[in-house]
Amino acid sequence: MRKALKTALAAGRPQAMILGSDSPTVPLAHIEQLFAAKEDVALGPTEDGGYYAIAARRVDAQMFTKVRWSTEHTLADTVAALCAAGLSVSVGPSWWDVDSPEDLERLEAAGFASEWRDRESGDGA
Repeated sequence: MRKALKTALAAGRPQAMILGSDSPTVPLAHIEQLFAAKEDVALGPTEDGGYYAIAARRVDAQMFTKVRWSTEHTLADTVAALCAAGLSVSVGPSWWDVDSPEDLERLEAAGFASEWRDRESGDGA
């Protein structure tokens, strides 16, 4: 992630964002809020302790040091690493991501997954 953000910023962009593909229902307003943050890095937290997006104006080689990925500690560890690297941090509005069968049911209830299930079962066009 650091390399992707660094590459985008080195190309002259004032800010870069990575948005997780496992949060397809995240509201545009949440993304806009992360882009509007003035801090070096803005994180969009998920309900399970991770994050659905990271927006950066600056990066540092140590920005992900000691992060316990795919755990309930991921967001807190990332904030701690960013601060230790000397970067300012903001945390935006929370949302959810799809990591479990229950989350997939939630996605389907939101009207996003039924088309995929129809295709897999052979019922779709």
